[in-house]
Amino acid sequence: MLKRCFSIVCAIAFWGVCPVQAAVQVTIATYYDYAPWIYPHETYRTQNNISRFPGLTVLLCKRLTEMAHGRFVFVAEYIPRKRIDFMLQTNQLSVVAWANPRPFNDAELKQYDWTAPLLDEPTYILSAKNNPLEYENLNSLIGKRFSSVLGHKYADLNSMIEAGKIIRDDANSTESAIKKLTADRHVDFALAERSALMAAERDGRLDLNKFYLAPTPLRAHFNRHILIAKGYPELSEFIKNAVTQLRTDSAWIQELNHYGLKPAPAL
Repeated sequence: MLKRCFSIVCAIAFWGVCPVQAAVQVTIATYYDYAPWIYPHETYRTQNNISRFPGLTVLLCKRLTEMAHGRFVFVAEYIPRKRIDFMLQTNQLSVVAWANPRPFNDAELKQYDWTAPLLDEPTYILSAKNNPLEYENLNSLIGKRFSSVLGHKYADLNSMIEAGKIIRDDANSTESAIKKLTADRHVDFALAERSALMAAERDGRLDLNKFYLAPTPLRAHFNRHILIAKGYPELSEFIKNAVTQLRTDSAWIQELNHYGLKPAPAL
C-alpha cells in the first residue's frame, strides 16, 4: 500500500514556488499476530510509537526507513491472512513481511517479487506432554487432529488435509491453537517456529513444560522473505538491496539477538 505522506511547497527567492516531493509511505503487512513478529495488543501506526519490545515487523520498518534516507517511510500493520490475499489481488497492498513463496502459491517466484531470505528457522511439531506425538515423517500425522490457525495455509500439509488424512481444527491465533493442546480439546498437534516458542516462553504466555517438542522438525529450514507486489520496480529494488545489506548490518543483527534469532546465511 503506497501513498504520499504529504507535500511541501517551498518559496525560493526569484524563482517563485516549487513543489518538493515527500517520502512515499509504504505499509509492510504481517499476518502473524504474535511475538516476535508483532505484539497485537499494541497499535504501531507511527514511527514514534515504539515500545521496548515492539516486535520485529516494527523494527524492520524502522531500519528500512533509516536506510531509505527520505525516499520511503515504512509502517507496520497486522492484517489477517485472508485479507492479505484479497488486498494483493486487488492492488491494495504492496509488501508483506516474513512470507514464504510456497504458502502464496508462488514456488516459481513469478507472481510476486521476493527478497533473499531474511531469516531461516525450523518449524516444530508440538503436542501435549501427556499425549506426545512422536513425529518421524508426514505419515506420523495420518489420522491426527491438527490445531491450525484460521486463514493460514500449510504447504506441507495441504494435500493430506484435502485428502482427509489430517483433520484440521482451526483456532483464531497461533497461541490459541497451541493452548488447545492442553485444554482437552481433542487435538493432537500444532505447528510452531522456534522464534514464536522462544518469545512466548520469554513473555510468560506459554509454559513450555506442558508441551512435547518432537525432535524431528516438520521443516528444518523455513525461509522468511519479504514479498513485493509486481508493479513497484523502484520499491522492489530498494527492499531487495536492503535485505542483502541487513545480513551484515550490526544494528539489525543486534535487534535479532534480542529475540534469539540470527539472519539467514548468504545464498
